[in-house]
Amino acid sequence: MKFYALIFTALLAQISFAEKPAESSKMIPGDVANFELPSFDKKSGYKEWELFGKKAKYFNENKIDVFDMKLDMFDGKKTALKMATFITDYAEVSATEKTAKSASELTVTGEGFVLVGDDWLWNGDKRFVELFKSVKVNFESQKDEIIDKLEIKSEEAKMTYTGSDNIFTFYKNVRVSNDEFQISCEELETESPKKSSGGRIESLKEVRAKKDVVISHDRILANAGEATLIPNEGRLFLSGSPKIRDITSGASVEGYKIEFTKDDSTAVALSSPDKKTRAKARIISNENGKKQTTTIYANSIKMVSLEDKNLFFFSGKVHIENPEFEAFADEIKAYSDKGSKSGKYAISKIVGKGSVEFVKDARRANSNIIEIYPQKEEIWLEQNARLSDRNKGITLKAYEIVLTKEDNRATAFGDRSKENSFVSVDIAQAGNLGLPKKSVKKTRIKSRSLMAEWKEKNVLLRFARDVEVSSEDILAKCNFVDVFAQEDSVKGKSQVKKIEAFGDVVVSQNGSNATAQIAKIYPKVEIESQGKKTEHRFMEFLTDSEKPQFRPKMILPEIGNIGFAQMSKDAKIQKTQITSDKQSYVSGKSNDTYIFEGNVIISGTDFGANCDRIEVAITPDKFGKLQIAQISLIGNLKISQGKKLANAGRADINPARETVVLTENPIVQNEDGSRASGTKMTYTRGKQNISIENPRIKLPPIGTSK
Repeated sequence: MKFYALIFTALLAQISFAEKPAESSKMIPGDVANFELPSFDKKSGYKEWELFGKKAKYFNENKIDVFDMKLDMFDGKKTALKMATFITDYAEVSATEKTAKSASELTVTGEGFVLVGDDWLWNGDKRFVELFKSVKVNFESQKDEIIDKLEIKSEEAKMTYTGSDNIFTFYKNVRVSNDEFQISCEELETESPKKSSGGRIESLKEVRAKKDVVISHDRILANAGEATLIPNEGRLFLSGSPKIRDITSGASVEGYKIEFTKDDSTAVALSSPDKKTRAKARIISNENGKKQTTTIYANSIKMVSLEDKNLFFFSGKVHIENPEFEAFADEIKAYSDKGSKSGKYAISKIVGKGSVEFVKDARRANSNIIEIYPQKEEIWLEQNARLSDRNKGITLKAYEIVLTKEDNRATAFGDRSKENSFVSVDIAQAGNLGLPKKSVKKTRIKSRSLMAEWKEKNVLLRFARDVEVSSEDILAKCNFVDVFAQEDSVKGKSQVKKIEAFGDVVVSQNGSNATAQIAKIYPKVEIESQGKKTEHRFMEFLTDSEKPQFRPKMILPEIGNIGFAQMSKDAKIQKTQITSDKQSYVSGKSNDTYIFEGNVIISGTDFGANCDRIEVAITPDKFGKLQIAQISLIGNLKISQGKKLANAGRADINPARETVVLTENPIVQNEDGSRASGTKMTYTRGKQNISIENPRIKLPPIGTSK
């Protein structure tokens, strides 16, 4: 026993790190059993740890083999509370280095954790233990009868206990798991209080993972270069090219940094301060066997994963990339729902606000608000909506525009709450509807609503209610307008081929006005004359068969005396008015031609007539003012001026010369009852004479005064 006591004393002197013994006190190698060796803090004198072993073999102060070792760690205070226990079947202890090591398994048990591993090194001076093989630690705590468990495995680990917390660092092939999440990485660090208040496992202050981090939680899978988990708050912070993916839907978010909140399953991705790395989300739609990925970039992105849907909130310079379109906005919300039958996820709705821009093929749209319904293939643009087609040269403005993919249509409306809110369309290449190229004014059409339809190279625009058409020289108003445009194969821009107007049509053009129930405008038609084809504008004004009482009527420039008779003293200059079943207009290089057909009635300054057809030629005078140069009245003509009446097959009026030429069996009846006829009768007001070819005269009755 004296030998064992000597060895015990020597071990105590060396391992407790007391003052160095005298050189004459040399320890004798040998074995000792059932010993305990305490260590005390040099400053406070309180116990730091105490070593136990069933057997110890002393070689020298650098090598002491301890078998069935137990090492108790204390708080280093007066209370001497035990904080952890180290247990192993064998350890090599160095009194000089104040270390212990072994290839055997080590178990460290502390409050709320059990650490197990092989091939370990303990450093009592620096207060850490390292394990280099088959590491596993289990954290466990209980609160309100609820037990939480967390397991961490790795190839290597280190536990440091210098402060108030036990700091665990894991290396190589790290795996973390509990009932709620799993983590894999190459490095991980966490702190466990040496003495907790009995809190849940979330009382681990932080779990910090590095290098090839993969985290799974419920249906969420996260990847990052670094990750920090705050268990008691249920929050996860990711950096280093982080990405979070919803496993069920396939949706994901990426960014410079990502914060994930466990309780509401919310991920917030942020862009880098310099915006070189932008937050982005990928949303997978899988409907009817068609898989499509929509990528959305923003300064910040919030993704919420619910039971059967994902919600996305984008803020700051949002950019949507879809295989079929692009969109931009200040803010966007996106909804991805799980199909009730298919079980597949698909985007059901995207809502954007502020500086909205939508781009599809050659079409570009802008508005304050956008709503996209991918499953319905509809896009709604609201508040200051604008749609332009650079290929077609068409720009549409409205309060609200709805785009539908299935029929390739756009429907537009003015603000129904405002009286002066209209839809307007500018057609660049329609230009002036046929005027010379030097004119640059666009054709603009306004209405309360519009339907636009694209078919390959053709565009149909249908305007409804309070329609107004304006260009360089035309202003038209009506209830409905259809515009047919076609892309020019050479220039690539749309050319208006035809405009059809319906319902109370009123057209004003260069001093003339027309009213009708139906009007058709052809900006460019080819007319052959003398073997040459030239482009002209052609217009038609028609009677609606359902409203025959409303016939086309046109107001043309006024003329003076037509020359048929002396103008009445009380006659006033008035516009020339023509009513007929059908009216048309053809532009010309030097003059424009108006044609009136079917029960034509004309009235003007001190004259009136009715016939089957009228042709009017209008030319500009030397000041550019349009004037009637020629009027031809054809078929079953009846004409009157003052009290003079005439019947003929044709009459040609030259207002400038104040001349009327009657042909085709003309008969003239004067006020005094006399009658004249011939093959041709010419009345010239300026020369105060009448010329009759093959005349036949019937004098007035005798006694009749002039």
